[in-house]
Amino acid sequence: MDIYKDGTFVTQHNREACMAGAVQNMLNIIGPKVDLTTARQLVISNTIIANTTKTDSLNGGYGPAGWAITMTQLSGIHYKLLVDNSLVQAMDDAATALRKTNKPVGLLAWKGAHSWVMTGFQSNYDPRDYPGGFAVLGAYIVDPFYPRLSSIWGQTLGPDTFRDMTAMAKNYLPWKRPEGHYPGRDGKWLLVVPY
Repeated sequence: MDIYKDGTFVTQHNREACMAGAVQNMLNIIGPKVDLTTARQLVISNTIIANTTKTDSLNGGYGPAGWAITMTQLSGIHYKLLVDNSLVQAMDDAATALRKTNKPVGLLAWKGAHSWVMTGFQSNYDPRDYPGGFAVLGAYIVDPFYPRLSSIWGQTLGPDTFRDMTAMAKNYLPWKRPEGHYPGRDGKWLLVVPY
């Protein structure tokens, strides 16, 4: 399954705006309108910041709960933040939500430092037909950092690139932020899902 649509990709407007870029990509995929402008991304950025509490982001700015609130406000579709105990559970939850709603999922990659959009997946069985009895083999990812090069994570890949579970395990890592301790999040996998 892959819901990505050609012509919807937009890169983040600066190195820090990955969450705003992710939201803009998600909204473009959901439609019906596609807006690739920096002006739209700046509005999204301000909305996320307004929806982010100090608990959600200790250093201010963008927070994953703010991402979920912003997606709900701007898309009209209910989104929520999930915190899972394992990569397998997070990928299962992402695939289940995507399959159920036909809407993109947000992933907090790179230990929570970066925002990815999951637009599809491959699995051994359909999550709708075999809930709890399927295995995700990999995901289709839209990375708003593309085409930039990360000094830590390397060259980013173009939109709608399939990453197998080995690649996911190297990038979609448990939350660990340098600015401090996040009770209930540290060491866990965070995702923003439609429901």
